[in-house]
Order: sequence, then C-alpha cells, then structure tokens
Amino acid sequence: VLHVQHPGSDLDAVRAVANSFTDKAALRSLGTAGQLLARMQDVVFAIDEIARRKTTETAWRLVRTDAVGMAGHSFGAHTTLGVGGQAFPGFAGMHEPRIAALVPLSPSVPARGDAVKALAALTQPTLCITGTLDDDMLGNGVTADKRASVFAALPTGHKALLLLAGADHMSFGGMTGRDANIVPRQTLTTALQAQHHALVARITTDWWRAHLQGDMAAKIRLLMPQGLGDADVWRVG
Repeated sequence: VLHVQHPGSDLDAVRAVANSFTDKAALRSLGTAGQLLARMQDVVFAIDEIARRKTTETAWRLVRTDAVGMAGHSFGAHTTLGVGGQAFPGFAGMHEPRIAALVPLSPSVPARGDAVKALAALTQPTLCITGTLDDDMLGNGVTADKRASVFAALPTGHKALLLLAGADHMSFGGMTGRDANIVPRQTLTTALQAQHHALVARITTDWWRAHLQGDMAAKIRLLMPQGLGDADVWRVG
C-alpha cells in the first residue's frame, strides 16, 4: 500500500488556513481545480517512480505497476475518479491505463454539467462508498444523495455501491476516536464507526482481490457481502 501525500491540499495546508474543520470557506480555498490537477499528476508520478524503482531496487520488483488499485476519500475521491477518466469543464480528463480498479470514498457528482457524460470514460471496476449522513463538508451543496448518485452515473458494468446507514463523512476518513470527531457527529454514527470500518475493510479487500488478482472466491463474496446492516445498501451494476 502506498499513501500519496499531496502538498498544497493536505493536512498541513488545512492547518495553515483554517482553525478548525468547520471553517468551510477555508477548506474550499484548498479544493481548487489547480490542486485537483496537481493531485492527479502526483498519482502518475508515483506510479512512474515505482516502475523506475522496480528496475533498480529488489524490494520493489514484485510490485505490479500494470494493475494498480486506487482509493481516495473526499478530495481523494475526486482525485481517484479524475485519474480514472472523469472529464471536467475545460479538461477532457486523464485516463491512467495502469490503474485497474477504483474505490472512491465519499465521492460526489459534478457540481455542473451532465454527470453521465463526465463519468463516461470510467470503465474500470469502481466501488463507490458513502453513507446516509455523508453530506456537505465545504458548503458547496453536496448531499448524501448526490454522493450516492455517482453509482448511477457510472457506465454499466463492473460498478458497485456500498451505502452505510448512519455513516457520515468522517466514517470513511480512516481516523478513530478524537481524530474522527473534528466536526460535529451524531452519537449513533460514532457508535457504529468500528463496525463500519471493519465492513469497509472487508469489502474493499475483496474488491481488490477480485479485480486485481482475479480471485473468484472474492468475486462470489461480492455478490452479496456478509455483515451488512438491515438498512445498509449493496448494489452492483
């Protein structure tokens, strides 16, 4: 697993402009088109660098740069979809062929234009993960429904949606305890966090195994994942 750092829109950048994560205007100032393009270029650079190291360093030789899985949360979900082929106003999009499967966590449909057209080039297996309380973090009108509707806008075939009841935006940020409570959250959401983390870990592992390794057992498990709550949604298309 490689965690790509994005100077200019990472936690250090947030701390430089905002006193808290409830300062939506400050957060919006970092989520620019220029920063998104820089993030996408960071990903391509990272894959290029891995390919280079494979030729010179033994520890990297078993890494497959021809079948990379990419996941990202929030702005990272935009980055994930962008590298996968999403088109943007004034930019036809980037399609990195070495990325073979995607997991955008807390994605959202484009604020403007036709989402179906914007996502038409995303033919890689794509698993969208969001929650019923996963709404607006930046003051730009994003709703939980808009996040879940990315699934419907993607091309048919090799796509899935995991919609967790009671999960909010921070449920998918990978943080726990006080670190996850940097914004106001419902008591039910924090109570469900460990369960949600375990479920996301299990399903995404099967997603990678199925689509990067051709694991048939994982593909079968993904037909109806175990452990879903009564109000959770799993959809494939």
